[in-house]
Amino acid sequence: MNEDSRFYLELGAVVLAFGIPAWIPVILRADLRSRIWKPACFVTLSLLEAAWFLNGRFPLYYSLRFAAVGTPLSIFAIVLIRRTAVSARIWVVISSALSLLVWWLIITAH
Repeated sequence: MNEDSRFYLELGAVVLAFGIPAWIPVILRADLRSRIWKPACFVTLSLLEAAWFLNGRFPLYYSLRFAAVGTPLSIFAIVLIRRTAVSARIWVVISSALSLLVWWLIITAH
């Protein structure tokens, strides 16, 4: 594995790690699990798409096309989680904010 491939794999792993906070309440709060798993899935899908874009070696001019799907997924997660308890909601909002930051950085790199 060359150094360039290793960098993109590590970057993809960091991007996917941003989704971990969204799953904390799913694991710890069984009473809220039914309301939290959908927003957590949307954030995870957004981050998986970002990692796929970064590791797939797509040209940077495709970033807007990928962000057109990834950014709404993160925003939709925030919209879905707004009716949940505050202590559980904050974790999904943190992951969504990190996901939006990733997409902003990808678009800005273009």
